[in-house]
Amino acid sequence: MDPQLRQKLNQWSSNPTSVRTWPPSSDPNQQYTAETWLTHIETGCPARKIAQNHYVDVAIFFLREEFQTITLAIHQDHPLEWVTFKGIILRLEVMNPQIIPTLNQWINDPAAAKTWPPAPNQTYTLKKWFVDVQLECFNRDIAQAQCVDVAILFLRGVFQTVLSTVHQDTPLEWGTFKAIVTELQESEGNSEKRKELLSTLAGGGLIAGGAIAVLPSAGIAALNAIGFTSSGVLAGSVAAGIQSMFYGGFTGGLFSVCQSIGATAVMASPAVILLGLGAAAVGAASLLSKDDDDDDDDAPTSGR
Repeated sequence: MDPQLRQKLNQWSSNPTSVRTWPPSSDPNQQYTAETWLTHIETGCPARKIAQNHYVDVAIFFLREEFQTITLAIHQDHPLEWVTFKGIILRLEVMNPQIIPTLNQWINDPAAAKTWPPAPNQTYTLKKWFVDVQLECFNRDIAQAQCVDVAILFLRGVFQTVLSTVHQDTPLEWGTFKAIVTELQESEGNSEKRKELLSTLAGGGLIAGGAIAVLPSAGIAALNAIGFTSSGVLAGSVAAGIQSMFYGGFTGGLFSVCQSIGATAVMASPAVILLGLGAAAVGAASLLSKDDDDDDDDAPTSGR
């Protein structure tokens, strides 16, 4: 750690009134949520002239027990962005506390800790990685419902940033998680395809039963036929019914995408239309701006 940062952290930790750890101590006066703790880090760092690229280092310094060893192992293997770190902490907060020691042991076991993309000394396919994560969860008595939370801990680079952000905004089922990771992998080396996918994730779309919905080549005609037209949504049409159904907070996703395509008569390129729940608002801009830099970093050396 940078000596100047270490000095600032030592000064910070020497003042009991300004120190907050996660998880909090058992002191009744020291109870707060992970969100509150993360905000405390975000406000405390600028006050001490600590740059944002050190926020994760600072936060790990104030973590306790298994939370520190889990996140430190991940951060040392592949440095975490602040938005990704926050997503991991918020997911760990809602996990069954009994599995945290299990995760700590798993992540720090070189034989069992398989990441995606694979490390240079590892060789396996993405399909095999999915199977191994599920099998390890089963063998370690981790519920199926928490497989996505666990799997995200073993992702690296843009994969971890994207899935952590999306999952925090809109909790993913295992099948949906696999679909997004697969699409990200298939966009490797194609910056335009990946930017298109990330834009879609940030802007809205649809996942049906874990399968990716692709607009057909006759998409505009099909949308027009059910009531999405250049003048708006036709009263009494199927689109009007969809509009009514999606007003329960979902209008920012699939409906708005269909409306936009139907209204402008410009067909979206044949890419996935994913996650119509206003997903991934947090950090979407940073994902898009840094995507080109990540293309080389997240490319697996083998296994495809």
